[in-house]
Amino acid sequence: MILFLNDTADHDNWGANACSEWLKRILSDAIPETAYTSVMSHWTTDRFYQWPMWLGGRIVKRRPQVIGRFMHPFEFLPAVADDFERIADQWCSGHGGPFASEFLSRLSGSDAVVFNAEGSTYRNNTSSIRCLFALWLASTRFKKYTFFTNGSLTLTPVFPILNAMVQKTFSAVTAASVREPCSLDNARDWIPKVPVALFPDSVFYAAGRIEEHETPEITDLLRSVNNKSYFCMSLSMLTSSIGRYHAGGIRLTGLYDLLIALKQVVPVAVLMARDGMDQSIIRDLARATGSFFFGPHHHYSTLLPLLRSAQFLVSGRYHHLIMAALAGCPVIPLRTTSHKVDGLCRLMHPFFGTAYDPTWLRPELDTVTERARELVACRKTMMESLQTAASDMGRRASGIGTMIREGMGL
Repeated sequence: MILFLNDTADHDNWGANACSEWLKRILSDAIPETAYTSVMSHWTTDRFYQWPMWLGGRIVKRRPQVIGRFMHPFEFLPAVADDFERIADQWCSGHGGPFASEFLSRLSGSDAVVFNAEGSTYRNNTSSIRCLFALWLASTRFKKYTFFTNGSLTLTPVFPILNAMVQKTFSAVTAASVREPCSLDNARDWIPKVPVALFPDSVFYAAGRIEEHETPEITDLLRSVNNKSYFCMSLSMLTSSIGRYHAGGIRLTGLYDLLIALKQVVPVAVLMARDGMDQSIIRDLARATGSFFFGPHHHYSTLLPLLRSAQFLVSGRYHHLIMAALAGCPVIPLRTTSHKVDGLCRLMHPFFGTAYDPTWLRPELDTVTERARELVACRKTMMESLQTAASDMGRRASGIGTMIREGMGL
């Protein structure tokens, strides 16, 4: 039995859904005789609260609005790497709280733990610490095979609490891999004595395997553009602050200016969003520019037929860029809250080019617009090369399964 830690199938995010599904597919193809169980991603991010002892002291996941002021946050995790052993004693004695109980109950019947590190090891955040500590605990206290994979790693000298935790965990696990070169460089800089491999993101494994769905909504959308050329756009996490604009609204933003400039190259835009934090911005942007909105009720597999017919994609969403490569759609990448998009550009060199800063778009409007013209001009020739490169990344991504199979001695 393999315990899949941080199963992102429960996210409101196309990329997170896809990466979880295709990581499971990699494992199933590599170890077909093995069963799986999951700790879902919401367990890694849920906030817990404790009633005061005079009200029973229970730990719950939701704080009531009326009497919630009597409760305080509960989190029994190491504050620093030196706390690991002490907190491990508490977890093993049944005092770790709801996440610990969920993890340990699923760990008991498992032979190995695979940490799907998508979305978790960028900052000193709670989900990072929960999962790293759980992985270390499984390895050291329960002698399970343990693997860190399918994620990016961003360790910095700024508030470096996570750095020692990563080093402690990586020194204990059976094997570790990251998904793009910037994270591999980061691992070599901060934990040089620990071997870390590079295998591309699991979504690349979908190349040639994914069952695409051109739904009636997609058909209607493509019909709505009246067979005109169109491009697609989605956000970067760095652009979320535009939701705070008031006077003048979305038209005050550099993102609006970029979209208007790009519509001079390709007249129709399809704006995509599934994440809750993106939807209001994208809807406002679509209304303000007369663009189409492609929303959250679609499955991620419907992105491929949409992107295949697009002239290009502008996005800072890591997996949107990968899906564009699967579809043979040229991309204009935007940076995000970690170096993962820059790493993806290096991985897909020379096809992706350099990522642009979504917080400072106006100085780059002419450059980005010229890049869009270049991509439109070479789109037909680039499509096959992109898909070939994506297929090669898919073959390399299968190395995740090989690493885990060999690590378990199978």
